[in-house]
Amino acid sequence: MFTGVASDAGYQGTGNAGNSAGNAGSIDIDVTDTLSILDGGEIATSTFSFGHGGLIAIHAGSLLLDRDGSSSVTGIFSNAMGAGRAGDLAINVDGDVHILRGATISSSTFAMADAGSIKLGSRNLFIDGSGPTTGIISQAEPSSHGRAGSVDVTVTDELQLVRGAEINTNSLSFGDAGSVSVKAGSALIDGSHGLVFTGIGSLAARSGAPAKAGSVTVTVDGALTVRGGGAISSDSNSGGSAGSVSVLAGDILLDGSAQRILTAISSDALELSEEEWRAQFVPRSSSAN
Repeated sequence: MFTGVASDAGYQGTGNAGNSAGNAGSIDIDVTDTLSILDGGEIATSTFSFGHGGLIAIHAGSLLLDRDGSSSVTGIFSNAMGAGRAGDLAINVDGDVHILRGATISSSTFAMADAGSIKLGSRNLFIDGSGPTTGIISQAEPSSHGRAGSVDVTVTDELQLVRGAEINTNSLSFGDAGSVSVKAGSALIDGSHGLVFTGIGSLAARSGAPAKAGSVTVTVDGALTVRGGGAISSDSNSGGSAGSVSVLAGDILLDGSAQRILTAISSDALELSEEEWRAQFVPRSSSAN
């Protein structure tokens, strides 16, 4: 059951895609204090046909997204389910953003068209991934042919990514992954107590596909700390190349002590079999709202 605010193009009921050429309308939300999206709540735009998804523009004093064990996806979503491009997400928060326990801000393609771009600006950003996939993600899902979108995050003060938190653009299929740009006053990426990717990255995952990973650019005015299996990376397990990784910071600390997962700033060409990439990446694909 859907709970939230939505604008869709071509939707004709569960499992039915329409032939409409019309675009979804935009969603514009302005909240003076705190915008909270909890326990299966959504703000979403999707296109199921030839029209494009709508723009979601949000301004808030602060933002809280928390799935908190709900069986339903929770967050802000833009999906391409047909031939039309997914809508863009533009989020501007005066204060703090908290994304917790499986909540996501995401734009994905499940079909032929491209995912949309994601832009977020805030004073502080805290993402805690203790649970399912948590973070800010643009993704080309398995069996899609469109490209993932770009992700652009600007945090004036403190950025924290912990325990499986992600800022990523990924391709799990044939289209290219997008670029990632993150700017922050200071940044902590800490994968301690987690067994999945924690960090900032771009990934082309499908073995044998022509998809390319995107470039990753991270700029931190002060200290950047990466520890406990955290990573900044652009990786390719496909027939396409990995992207460039550029990191500029006042100070950089990489601490990989006592962790089985690599702590690194890297750009790699991987070599996983079809079975290995499905086991590692397909369970982390986004859910359509």
